Amino acid sequence: MNSDFNITLVEIFDNEPRVSHRVIAEQTSNLERSISKLITTHYTKFELFGKVRFEIASIKNSKNRVNEEKTYFLNEPQATLLLTFMRNNEIVISFKVTLVKEFYKMRELLQNQNFSENPKNEILQLEKEMIGLKTAIEILRPSEASKIGMTKTHFTDLGLKTSYLPEYSDEEHTYSAKALLEKFEIQISVQQFNKKMISAGFLETKTRKSSKYKTEKDEDGKEVKIPILKEFKSLTEKGLEFGKNMISPKNQLESQPHYFENSFSELLKLLKI
Repeated sequence: MNSDFNITLVEIFDNEPRVSHRVIAEQTSNLERSISKLITTHYTKFELFGKVRFEIASIKNSKNRVNEEKTYFLNEPQATLLLTFMRNNEIVISFKVTLVKEFYKMRELLQNQNFSENPKNEILQLEKEMIGLKTAIEILRPSEASKIGMTKTHFTDLGLKTSYLPEYSDEEHTYSAKALLEKFEIQISVQQFNKKMISAGFLETKTRKSSKYKTEKDEDGKEVKIPILKEFKSLTEKGLEFGKNMISPKNQLESQPHYFENSFSELLKLLKI
């Protein structure tokens, strides 16, 4: 599905423009797992054009097992190769043109950079910050309004202007599971509701590193600090039909599922509640 709001299609990492497979999936209306499968199937071909880079996030499934979810990042030749493996339609062709323009724009930006050491360091730090924001949005799958809210907060923290960012206030209002269960007079707890949602594939448990650490000994007997993981709930792609992932007011690295009131009855029927 094409998004109404994108921070950027192509980003710069280690002085090289790259695009994630999730962006390609979104912009060409393909499933992320289908694009990921294309990459793994033709992995050796992609490596002809450089190392295939990826980042990993830990996600808990309905059986409480932690799965590793990869986000692949492709350079320009790799992204071009991936698009040749995809079936041509109007959306894919349109995205090819857009992607070529974006890579060209980023190459020009890199070629025209002629800064002293300190400004260059500041730009590299800014790029890292933007990559962090981009990764958080890809993992949390927040609503369009939340994306803009996250971006405004992030830009403000970095001292950047936010006046050109769009206002987004026309999304359907949503409510927490607790509020809607009470309104519909459903006599189950939020915990029970979440279990049914996870079993149906509408909800998943994700983890993030907290600011707290635990101390353990490594193979050499030395004490090492290991970050404690905190869990939070997030609507899956399937679950986003019935709600959206709001950014938790407690921590911007966590999502907080909210649900549409007008489709909550249908959701309850699917969950057999």
